[in-house]
Order: sequence, then structure tokens, then C-alpha cells
Amino acid sequence: MAHTKQQKKADEFLDSNCDLFSSDDFLYYAEATGKGIDWIMANAKYNDKLGVNGTCLDNAIIGNDYELANLLI
Repeated sequence: MAHTKQQKKADEFLDSNCDLFSSDDFLYYAEATGKGIDWIMANAKYNDKLGVNGTCLDNAIIGNDYELANLLI
């Protein structure tokens, strides 16, 4: 049963646009999927053509989300 819930969360994450994610969002999906933060960061999708170095990183810096900035850099 837990595997199914984790797979649903993994599918939800893989369908997500991560441009506006905070560190809390990434960490939530790492825990909810059981995949870990490395897998989450490697599989994140962005609409911004700069990918991880675009809107997501800009928002981390502007919002003082140092935890996210450290995950992205």
C-alpha cells in the first residue's frame, strides 16, 4: 500500500513544473516518494529554458531560501 502511495507522489512530482518550487516542496517530494533528494533534483522539470539555473534559482535567492539555493548550486 505504501509503495502505491509513493508511486503516486513520484508520478505527481514528475508531472510538476518545478520553476516555483521552494526547498520545502523539493524536500516534501523526496520524503513522500521515498526517492531521496538526489533523485528529486535530478528528475525535476522546469519550463524556464535555463532550467534549474533560471526562475527556480532566482526565486531561491530573492526569497532568501538558502536551503534551496544550496540544493540547486
